Amino acid sequence: MTLTLPPVLAGLVEKAGGRWPQADEDRLGELGEQWRSLAGEMRGLKGDGSAVSRRVGGENQGASIDAFGRLWETFEQHVDTVCGALDAIADGVRAMAQAVLGAKTAIAEAAAATYGKILEVRRRASMSGGIWCVIGVAVLWLLRFLGRYILRLLGWLVKWIWRGIVWLFKKAAAAIAAAYSWFKGLFKGKKDKKPSKTNPWANGKPPQKAQDKVPKEWGPGQANKKALKDPSKPGWRWRDPNNPNNGIRIDKGDPNSPWPSQRVDHVVINSNGKILDRYGNPIKAPKPTKTPEAHIPLDEWLKWSGWSHP
Repeated sequence: MTLTLPPVLAGLVEKAGGRWPQADEDRLGELGEQWRSLAGEMRGLKGDGSAVSRRVGGENQGASIDAFGRLWETFEQHVDTVCGALDAIADGVRAMAQAVLGAKTAIAEAAAATYGKILEVRRRASMSGGIWCVIGVAVLWLLRFLGRYILRLLGWLVKWIWRGIVWLFKKAAAAIAAAYSWFKGLFKGKKDKKPSKTNPWANGKPPQKAQDKVPKEWGPGQANKKALKDPSKPGWRWRDPNNPNNGIRIDKGDPNSPWPSQRVDHVVINSNGKILDRYGNPIKAPKPTKTPEAHIPLDEWLKWSGWSHP
């Protein structure tokens, strides 16, 4: 049940020039649960589809099945991203509900305490035969104090929601927008792209600065899987001949990619079997190469002191 003030305290708050928050914390709480429920439903649908996908992959073979498997894996990643964003929105809405309830509780307690003080001042004045103008001054001071306190509380509430919750909503909206762009692209026809003759990536050699960064004993770079499948998406890879767990992969950025980390030329570093982030730290994830942290901007990597450490 949403918190409200008794008429006496509501009138006191009004006299003090304060305002009672109009947001309904119960409704906000219910809304947060609805967002979380939506995320749960999406996870359930993904789980059902994943089971079918695994069964199809296990019972069939071929290039089209492999392509479907890769597509479904990307689809799962986008669904996970959307579910995470929905959970974040749910957390944000519930946090708003808690903040509103906290502000209301504080205002109610302050109003009750002020009302008690006013009654006490009047009682003592009546017992001692005090002058009514003195009582009026004391009551006026108490009301001003209450009004300033309420305004500070409301200011804190607005600032907290704006700086924390709105930022969270923006991040969630960006994640959902990226996933939506990918889903939308599934139903659009793709035009055949021809390799650019002026693009140094398409001339059979990786960028010279990148080649210079790679240990010489690793030799020249080889075209990676993307480049072999689609010449319009050039990329290179190197492997340590003495340690197969060391490797470097460079991909040409795709401005139309739904993932911001893949829109620029980027590097994936494998050091002793561990995929590194842009700070040279191992990425802790089930599939680290699929995470945005694994895509280190090429310009950043070229500034590292070594191929595997900043």
